Amino acid sequence: MTTTKSDFSEEEWESLIAAPWIAGALIIGVDFHLLGSPGEITAMAESAGSSEATGEARSLVTEMIADMNPQTGDDDSHERDNEEWHAELLMLLSNVASIVDRACTVGEAGGYKRWVLNTANATAEASTEGRFLGIGGERVSDKERAALDEIETALKL
Repeated sequence: MTTTKSDFSEEEWESLIAAPWIAGALIIGVDFHLLGSPGEITAMAESAGSSEATGEARSLVTEMIADMNPQTGDDDSHERDNEEWHAELLMLLSNVASIVDRACTVGEAGGYKRWVLNTANATAEASTEGRFLGIGGERVSDKERAALDEIETALKL
C-alpha cells in the first residue's frame, strides 16, 4: 500500500508540504547571518525540492513536491519574539510527525521525516558560520546543531 494525497485532509497535506521549509527556516532563524543566509535559503529550496534518499516515501514526497508552490499571504512573524516563533515551528513539526505516523507505513513515515531533516541539514551546511573575511569558521554552528537536535526530536526520529 502506498500512501497518497487522498489519505490526508487538505490542511494535513499543506502541513506536510510546509514541513521541510519550516525545518529550514528554524535553522536559518537560530543563527542568521546576512552573508550566509542566501546560500542557506538556496540549499533549503534545493533540498526541499528533492525526493532523493526518501526510501519507501519517495512516491509520497514526489507527490508533495509536485504540489509545492510559493506561500503567499500575511507574515505576522515580526510580531512574535524569536523564542515563541521557534517553539511554534517545532510544535508544527511534531504535529506533522504525528500525522505521518498515523497515516503512513513505518517506512514511508521514516522516509518522509528523513527528507524533512535532510532539508534542515542541507540548510545548516550551506554556509560557513563564524568566519572573518573568509577565514576560519565552522560548517554548522553550535546553535544550528542544537536546532537540528530539536528538529530530530520533534520529528520523532
